[in-house]
Amino acid sequence: MSDPYEAFIESRLAAGETDEQVQQRIKEAFLPTAELCHFCKSREATLLCDFPIGYEWRGDYVSQSCKVRVATLESETFSCDRRICRECATAKPAMFVCRISDDGSDIANPEDCDSEDYCPACQKRTHLLQGKMKVLTKEDANALRLQMWNGSYEAFKLG
Repeated sequence: MSDPYEAFIESRLAAGETDEQVQQRIKEAFLPTAELCHFCKSREATLLCDFPIGYEWRGDYVSQSCKVRVATLESETFSCDRRICRECATAKPAMFVCRISDDGSDIANPEDCDSEDYCPACQKRTHLLQGKMKVLTKEDANALRLQMWNGSYEAFKLG
């Protein structure tokens, strides 16, 4: 008895589809929806949106007149984290620092540099960041992500 997966491939090839078309059909049929790009819903999501939404709360600064949440240099930067494919992502220009050995032979490859990628929704809203980064608990960051994923960017507009 033939494997159902193998039978699927054979039936699609017999129908005259190319290898690329068969591979796309396999992804559509077998790839969990959670692994598909949030925007095109057809390609595998290999990236998370890096749009910053705030910094991790690390304590409070208290004075006579106020109490303020504080982030430190060790604070995590919370980001949108929407699942996106390479084709739907907009890469923010990356800074690359080249490492060269004393003899000049060990040059790092720019392709090894991690990129900062924004989803289409966040790319349109980078102007909302100016002066509006918040200090958040992990729970606040998760709640803000859900609002953003549902199309609401009101939290940024309120400052």
